[in-house]
Amino acid sequence: MATNFSAQGSITIKRLRAGDTIFITMTSDKALFQGVDTTSGTITPDWTIAANQPTITPTITTARNASVTILTNSMVWKYLGTTLSWGAESDGWKTDTTNKFMLNTLTGQLKIIANLASIDNVSSDVLFFSATARIGGVEYPLEKTTEVLIQKLSASSYVGFIDTTNGVILSSTLSTTSLKMKLIYGTIYANNFYVDIFKDADRTVPFVSNIQAVNGVATKEILRSDINGSQLFVVGYKLNSADTAYAAIQAIIVYDNADDYAIHLYTDGNASVDNGMDVTVRAKIINMTSGSEVVGISPTWSLNIMATSGSSVWQSIKSSATNFIVVTTNETDRDGGQNDVTVIGEASW
Repeated sequence: MATNFSAQGSITIKRLRAGDTIFITMTSDKALFQGVDTTSGTITPDWTIAANQPTITPTITTARNASVTILTNSMVWKYLGTTLSWGAESDGWKTDTTNKFMLNTLTGQLKIIANLASIDNVSSDVLFFSATARIGGVEYPLEKTTEVLIQKLSASSYVGFIDTTNGVILSSTLSTTSLKMKLIYGTIYANNFYVDIFKDADRTVPFVSNIQAVNGVATKEILRSDINGSQLFVVGYKLNSADTAYAAIQAIIVYDNADDYAIHLYTDGNASVDNGMDVTVRAKIINMTSGSEVVGISPTWSLNIMATSGSSVWQSIKSSATNFIVVTTNETDRDGGQNDVTVIGEASW
């Protein structure tokens, strides 16, 4: 029987001396999205309200589940390229000097406590994290970026976003999380809508369909059995259960760190696309027990470049039946802009 394993958006950072593999993942309990009405200046969701504030968690793991210690004095967060400076500590948290962020001094978690979007800022922002991890007495510098999606809200358009109850990393001790899906019309939350959820790049057969919102929230519990390594879930929002067109589309990746196998994607050569600078993304299968690459098999591969914005949002715009795919400006330069993309990979054997 063929067994499928999936991973989306993962990247191998470093091969450890003991033959292990180390990974850093950035996750958030709430959608890193803000919209701004450029006429009224209204920001949605409002991150000055505590219940709306997202917390970004950097997680460092190894394929062999080695003990990882993050050196707390090595943790650095940058916002738009500027290193954040911190004030006095209170209950394990420090507030930065701009009063926009709070840092958990033990875990490195970053909480956004102010609105980043404004009438003058309607383009996405980038947050950067770096730290040194100690594993088996050896220290490894690691870094990762994450994007806060900011866009203009039209009074006549819908935008969907997804929060979670337990984050997006499952394990042997955390077996479930729930997706909490909301829909905005302009700057107003919609109360009644339905969602279809798809897996990966295939949007022909829903994983689940017609989940009805209750009090403005559509909920779907995600179990470890729904995931192989990691899983991209694409959500289509409908105003009526019988609709065949979606008012909005959004996506989220959920990880299972306790799976036997995972597929990890990494860049070979250039790390970002530019004119004349293509990026080759390669995939390999990792045995999460031994930490070694699985070799000597002939898996069936499927790699897809997914548009994360524009008219083809969360659709596959290029695919490959091998364990590598090349990203060019043909995929990034679309709809009058220069866009990021996400590469997802799957293998079966």
